[in-house]
Amino acid sequence: MRPYRKRSWRTWISTCLILGAVFLPYLTAPIAAQTTTGGLRGVVMDVTGAVVPGATVVAKNVATGVEHRTTATSEGIYTIPRIPPGKYDVRVEAQGFKAAEVTGVEVGVGKDTVVDFRLEPGAITEVVTVTGGGEVLLERDTAQISATIQSRKIQDLPINVAGGGLDFVVLLLPGVRTGFGNVNANGITLSVNGNRARSNNFTIDGVDNNDLSIGGPNYFVQNPDLVQEYQVITNNFSAEYGRNQGAIVNIVSKSGTNEFHGTVAWYHRDRKLWDSLTNLERRSGQKEPLPNLVNVFDYTIGGPIVKNKVFFFHAGHFIRNPQFADLRTTSLAPTPEGIQMLKSAFPNNPAVQYYADFSAFALPIGNPTIRPDVPASTITIGNLKVPVAAVRRAVPLSNRLDEFNVRGDVHPSDRDRIWGRYFIQDRPGKDFLVDVRG
Repeated sequence: MRPYRKRSWRTWISTCLILGAVFLPYLTAPIAAQTTTGGLRGVVMDVTGAVVPGATVVAKNVATGVEHRTTATSEGIYTIPRIPPGKYDVRVEAQGFKAAEVTGVEVGVGKDTVVDFRLEPGAITEVVTVTGGGEVLLERDTAQISATIQSRKIQDLPINVAGGGLDFVVLLLPGVRTGFGNVNANGITLSVNGNRARSNNFTIDGVDNNDLSIGGPNYFVQNPDLVQEYQVITNNFSAEYGRNQGAIVNIVSKSGTNEFHGTVAWYHRDRKLWDSLTNLERRSGQKEPLPNLVNVFDYTIGGPIVKNKVFFFHAGHFIRNPQFADLRTTSLAPTPEGIQMLKSAFPNNPAVQYYADFSAFALPIGNPTIRPDVPASTITIGNLKVPVAAVRRAVPLSNRLDEFNVRGDVHPSDRDRIWGRYFIQDRPGKDFLVDVRG
């Protein structure tokens, strides 16, 4: 065993400097992300319009109880940047004036909400309260054209079909219509101000969410109950945005609050029992729709771990959709009887054997049947009259999806905030369909 040697303070300093030189570039590397927070700003004045310097401004998050403090400058201007979106009660106190409070101020993602205060002379123990945040309707600090859809609208609007994708809600906004182009779609592709669907930029909590192969979102958020805000910027983008010339679509996930909340939802649809036949199915002589059973399960739960300090939020989304894919073709192929004729008549001809083994009726997929609504015929190969017909297959599919979301928020002080979020989405790559709406 080697004897332990006490190291000098010079050795420890040298070691720290070497480690710092190695790891500092990684610790200070910039992270490319868009804004997922908002802010508050305004001017504190007296009833004559003169500014009130040094006033104390406190913004309290109604849901979490977390307070954010600042002090007005010598010009009476206060700023509280980078706070989570949500509702806030904003209170201002200054010596020689009554305290003023505006409740229910809505802070949205990616912009500052402006709230100005006019303080009345009096004791600081007296409070003048304005309910509902009616003073913050004017947005004068940004030129970008954007819209924010809160979670209440996402949950209540009927266009968000269970398991059908979240981007349908964007069609409510001006300048947005159904897109064009072969790109990924979370329910629907989007064309904004005439741009192609490939021109949009997608983020989740400010982190890149673009499919780098064909465009569109890479990760499909389908559970509406985990969305805090859905922001779409269509023009005059701020300097923080780049990459594409279409819309900026940013989804902000929910965090826990000071109260425990949870949701449970189940969407059920049975096409065989409740749906009618399509015109194509009716024309082919089909008597009832093929089985297509849709079950979508959602749940969320969130709350405090340490009140006013530490919060959690968890959500799950599951799709179970056993069904039959109705595959039809109008092209004619040798029937099972015709395949046997070819294999018997031309046993040594590799071209004919290949045609017989890989024609539509010979493929080992589902249970092929002859379409009665397409006229059958024959083809001549050598001296044979081979019967041919159109094919129909009912292929069983197991379309399923498992999605989990876990988020944690820590507020060690009124100036610091630490949060993390983990998404996982598992969908089998064999025998599945993307559209589960039946």
